[in-house]
Order: sequence, then C-alpha cells, then structure tokens
Amino acid sequence: MADYIYYRSQLQSSQLERNIVDRLLLQSFRKLAAEKPVGKITIREITDRAGVIRPTFYNHFQDKYELLEWIVKTDITNVVRNGIGRRNVRKGVIRVLQNMIREKEFYMSVSRTTGQNSFQEILFSAIKKLILIYERTNNVGTSDSLPWLTPDRAASCRSTALCFLLMEWIKEGMPLSPEEMADVLLSIAAK
Repeated sequence: MADYIYYRSQLQSSQLERNIVDRLLLQSFRKLAAEKPVGKITIREITDRAGVIRPTFYNHFQDKYELLEWIVKTDITNVVRNGIGRRNVRKGVIRVLQNMIREKEFYMSVSRTTGQNSFQEILFSAIKKLILIYERTNNVGTSDSLPWLTPDRAASCRSTALCFLLMEWIKEGMPLSPEEMADVLLSIAAK
C-alpha cells in the first residue's frame, strides 16, 4: 500500500510539473505571437522566453502548431464543452469570447496564419467537434428524411459558417461585445 501511495504522489507531481511547463510554453507563445507572425516564431524563442530548454518543448509538443491546437483546445473547446455539459452553451460561448478579447493581440495575430495548420483550420476542427458533441449530448441532429445529410456533413456546414463569423469578428478587431457575438453565433448554429 505504501508503494501505491508513493507511486500515486509521484504521478501527481509529474502531472503538475507537466501542466506548469505547458502553461509556461503557452504564455511564451502567446506573447511572441502578439509581437510577430506565427510563421516567424522559432521553438528557441518560445523556450527561451518560457525559461526551459529546447528538448523540453518537444517532450510536450511536436511543433508550434500543435501548441496552437492545444491553446485552442484549452481556451475554446474545453470551456464550451463544459457549457454543453451544464446545458448552458451561451454562457460557455460568452466566456470564450471574453477570453479572446483578453488575448486580443494574440488572436488577431494567429488569425492571419494561412495554409496548413492555420488558426482557421484548427478553429474549424474544434467547432465541428463541439457541434457533434452538442448534437450527441442533446439527441439532435439530422433528419431521417435526408440520409445524405449525415451528422458529419451537417456539422461541417455549421462549422464553416461559425468559423467564418468568428474569423471576421477577430479580423475586424472584435467590434461586438461577447454577449452580442454569442447571440450571432448561436442564432446561426441553431439554423
């Protein structure tokens, strides 16, 4: 029993250290992305600013785009998923938008990334997953009278519209309040 307790405490300590390093890398990347384009940020710059050595980065992430995916998961997916579980999606979306405004420079910068691993591509994937989770959780989806319109296709369609609106909102400097933007997004998602 003592070995189990020791092992468990070591495991918890290791996970805590991992979370701390993840957060340091996240903060470093956010600051750098607010200063210059993502494509010009090097792993060395991220690790130097985070105060860790370069191999440590690769123990946590494959590349800077995987770090960007993790940020989207942390900032967006997990917050909205929590709202879905509590049946209060609007509140979750508002929290996400408030967080995005707090990190406005970062999101405006990453919204300019293009091509493979772009923020828009990562955002689309995250939104699509959230829509599929919501539909499964709330037992909604496509109609039996439209078998070609699979849940995956319907989610892709909604994700395209929501991603477009979010990207426009970010690129325009986030002119609507989180509450107003949440209402826009949820009205489109409901259609």
